[in-house]
Amino acid sequence: SRRKMTQLCLFALEFLKILKMPRWRQNGVLFIMDVGLQIALQVIFLIICILLSCAESAFVAMNDKRMLELAATGNKRAVRLAKIADKPEGFITGTKMALAMTQILGCGLSVAFFAPKFSASLIKLGLGSVASYIIAAVCTGICAGFAFLLIGDMLPSKVAARKSENTALS
Repeated sequence: SRRKMTQLCLFALEFLKILKMPRWRQNGVLFIMDVGLQIALQVIFLIICILLSCAESAFVAMNDKRMLELAATGNKRAVRLAKIADKPEGFITGTKMALAMTQILGCGLSVAFFAPKFSASLIKLGLGSVASYIIAAVCTGICAGFAFLLIGDMLPSKVAARKSENTALS
């Protein structure tokens, strides 16, 4: 089992050489992704959070009578919304779960990506390696959680609630 794991790791490293992906070691941890790619991945998770939050808020705030009127005129999106509005529990639960999982994954990845870099800076200031990593992980997690909560959930909810019909039908 251990030999197979070693072979798998060696195979992965050879595969990375083929792809010519940048990799380096910092505090004994192998980093594979470039900082730009890491930030782009965080932006993608943030956009997913924004879309999910807008969809949920617009659905909850939409005018049911207006939606039924649009469905009666043949608006395909309104017809689809009317079907969802018959049993909204599944939609609301699904969007809340997807939003929570995206936020958790985004925060976790931000800690995994950025805490070691922040920790290296703290080590240069004279902190011990364990203390610097704990401080870096907590600070990175709090900052990422705040960003995902504010930018990915609260602000889009306010905007979508104000323009619920347009957002729900788009």
